[in-house]
Amino acid sequence: MRQIGFLVVVTATLLVVSCSEAKHPIDEEAKVKIDSRLLGKWGATDLRKSSELIATDAGVIYKLTKQNDDNYHIVCKQGTRKKTLNTTGYLSVIDSALFMNVLADDTDGYFFIRILSINAKEGKVIVANIADTTMMLLTSAAQVRERITKNLSNPLFYKDTAEFYRVK
Repeated sequence: MRQIGFLVVVTATLLVVSCSEAKHPIDEEAKVKIDSRLLGKWGATDLRKSSELIATDAGVIYKLTKQNDDNYHIVCKQGTRKKTLNTTGYLSVIDSALFMNVLADDTDGYFFIRILSINAKEGKVIVANIADTTMMLLTSAAQVRERITKNLSNPLFYKDTAEFYRVK
C-alpha cells in the first residue's frame, strides 16, 4: 500500500512539472551570475539527521556544477535507477525574487523553480516549482516574465515547495 501511494505522488509530481513547461525561458539568455551557494550535491531530506526520504524525491540527488560564469550543469540521479537528468539551468531575477530556468531534458521547453531561500550556513535551500499549466501557451520570454511577475505573490501559482540539504 505504501508503494502505491509513493507511485501516485511521483506520477502526480511528474505530471505537474511536465504540464508546467514553457517553450521560452524567463530571459532568453543568462543575465545573472551563478550563485556559488547553490553549487554542490543536494538531497530532498536532511541526510545528516534522518534516514527517511520525502516521497516525491525519495533517493534523489541533484548535483549542480558551474558550466560557465552564468550557467549551471545539473545532474539528477535517483537511487540505483539508470536514467538520470542531465541538463543546464541559469538564474533570473524578477522583482528581487530568484528563479532558475531549467532546460527540460526530453523537450525543448523550460520549467521554473523559485528559490525561496538559501541558507549557506545550514546547507539548506527552499524552492517551489511554478505550476501554471498555461505556461506552454506563451510565445516569448517577455510573456513568460510578465506572467510570473503578475503571479509572484499568488500561492496557487506554485506547487511542491521543498527543502533540499547539502549532501557530502
